[in-house]
Parts: sequence; C-alpha cells; structure tokens
Amino acid sequence: MSRAHRPRVRGALALLVASLVAPVAALTGCDAGGGPAPAAPAPPPRVRTAAVAAEGWEEIVEVTGSLLPRERATVAAEVPGRVRAALVDVGSVVAAGAPLVALDDTDLAVEVERAEAALAEARARLGLATDAPASGDEPGGPDEVPVVAVARALLEQAEAEHGRVVALRAQGISSPADLDAAAAALRAARSRLDDARDEVRTRRAVLAQRQAQLRAARERLARAQVAAPFAGAVLERLVAPGDYVQPGAPVATVVSVDPLRARAEVPERQAGRVRAGQAVRVWLEGRAEPLRGALARVSPALNDAGRVLVVEADLPNPDGALRPGAFVRVEVVVGPDAAALVVAPAAVRTFAGLHKALVVEGGATVERRLTLGRRAPGRVEVLQGLAAGERVVLEPGALRAGQPVVAD
Repeated sequence: MSRAHRPRVRGALALLVASLVAPVAALTGCDAGGGPAPAAPAPPPRVRTAAVAAEGWEEIVEVTGSLLPRERATVAAEVPGRVRAALVDVGSVVAAGAPLVALDDTDLAVEVERAEAALAEARARLGLATDAPASGDEPGGPDEVPVVAVARALLEQAEAEHGRVVALRAQGISSPADLDAAAAALRAARSRLDDARDEVRTRRAVLAQRQAQLRAARERLARAQVAAPFAGAVLERLVAPGDYVQPGAPVATVVSVDPLRARAEVPERQAGRVRAGQAVRVWLEGRAEPLRGALARVSPALNDAGRVLVVEADLPNPDGALRPGAFVRVEVVVGPDAAALVVAPAAVRTFAGLHKALVVEGGATVERRLTLGRRAPGRVEVLQGLAAGERVVLEPGALRAGQPVVAD
C-alpha cells in the first residue's frame, strides 16, 4: 500500500471500531470511556386504599340454647279403672279437652245411679217432684213443706180448742181440768210445729248433700275419659288397653308446640345487658334465615349452678316445622343503635396470630398493629390500632413499612 492511501485506511478503521463499541457500551452499562452508566430510579407503586370509617353495627349477645315446648304435661288418671281404649298415640294432634284414654266406667255409672236414687228420696221427703233435676226448685219456705203444714193445722186446731174452752170456762160451763188439758194440747201443737220446721231444715241439708254427691258421681264418671289439658300433640303414650290404673297414674305426655320456647343461658358477665323485650334472632341448623322474635321472659336471678341467666323467647310454629329439643344459636340485640370502627377485610394482614395493616401517610406506608372484633361480610371491626378517616392499603401483598407509594 502506498503512503498516500494509509491515512484513509486508518480513518475507516477508527469509524468501524467506534460503531462497534457504542452498542457494547450500551449493553454493558458502560460509557465509551469504560465507566458504569447511571440507572434510572423505579417509580413508586400505585396502591388501592380505603378509608377507615365508623358505621352502624348493632351490639349483640350471642348464646346457645334449645327449643322447648311452651307447655308440657304428664296427664294422669283421676279415678281408678281398667283402660278400655287408648284413643291417641305418639304424634297425635289433640285439642284442649279431647279424650286421650277411656277407662271402664261401669262401676262409676252405678255410683251415679245410686246418687240419683238417694237424691230422689231426699226430694220426696220434702214433697218435691222426684224426677226434677238435681238443682230443681225448692219450696219457698219451711211452712210450705207438707210435714210443717200438718203441724200448723194441728196448732190451729189446738188454738181453736183452747179458745173455746176458755170461753166456756168464763161462762162457768167447763171445768179447770178441761182448761188445763186445752192449754197442754196447745203447747204440744206449738212444739210439734217447731219440730216439723227443724225436720224440714234437716231434710233440706240432706237434699243439698245428695245433690253434691250426685254432682261428684257424675264428675267421676266424666273423668273416666282422661282428657288433654291443652291443645298440642302427644309426646308419649304410657298405657295400653287392659292396664289397670290407680288415681295419679300417668297415662300420656302432651306438649304444646305452637308457639315454642327458645331457651338460652346468658353468662354472668353479660347478664346485665339483657332485659325483656329486646329483639332476638334464633338460628337453627339447616335454615339460611334466622327466626325473629323478642325476649318474652328473663329469669329474676342467676342460676346457682352455672352462674348464668336463663332467658326465653316465643317462636310461632303454626305448621309444626320446628321441633322441640333442637339446638339453637340465639343473638340478643342489646345495642340496636351502636356504631363501630370498621375496615375492609382486604386491608388486614395476619401472621402468627397478629393482625396488621398498612396506612398511607405522607406518600409512604406505615404499619399498624390491630386488635380486631367482630367480622361480617365486607367489613371487620377494629377495636385498636386505627382511627376514623385514615386510609389503609387494600391487598398490600409484599409492600413493606416505609415504602413510598402512590395512593389511588
């Protein structure tokens, strides 16, 4: 190569080397002089936030309990006898006064007939119609009874005889002995009238006794059919046809199932917040919606054994769908107008049993340790750690405390 061409070759080589070095420097972060290129700072991440707010959240006392029949009675026989027929069985629906068990009433019917005969006799002794009812009309006074009427007629006769003898004695016709005899007859007639009136009083007392005996006999006869004390259903039948029962022997158990009692026990620490009339929600297994009612009864004292307060609410059960004995969860609304500080569940991070949240302050995150209370769909109660109006990061993920962020 001639000397004239050498400078032009060296210039072309220099341009070629420069064109190769520039891309390599860009890829390796070095400038053309061999030093590192400065990195551009990453922008702060954008985060979604939500405000901490005070919202209405009723206060409740949550307890457990069970459903009980409103009334439960073990019905017993009131008269002795052999069971002639069992008219109901387990599950039978009965009305108030409906017969449950029929006893053999032969002997009781005989007692009624005997009492009716005794009453007829007592009425006859007073001159009343024997076929009148037990409470038939009685004479207006003792003097209308035949035995008294006879005694009064004899008295009137003695008085007339005495008057005649006195008149004859005044004329000197009758003797003193005749006058004494007439006076004695008059005293005897008056005594017979008094005795007749006493007899009528005695017979009236006997009549009243016979009437009471007949009513009692008829009542015993009616009780040969053991009746339901109230409307409900038969829980248990305790006798069978042919059994002989004595007075007081149980024959069936009847329960009233509409309404039912929801009975629960409130712990001592919360007993002071519960009172009659408060709204309740009763949750049963398998039901998506609670049954609503109010506290109908609150025990006046704590249970000595468990130191709990027994409360009851009435639940309508017209179709019999609710069953006594079922387990229930009862929510007693003790503060219907109460409020609570709430936060979205997505803002809470839980690790090792500790609850935390990130609050945005001055463009950076600040970690807060939380004490949580109740939970509900879409919100969590915050007892400590946050204040109303603060903004918390939703779904913080891997964000750290003190990290700059841009809040939406």
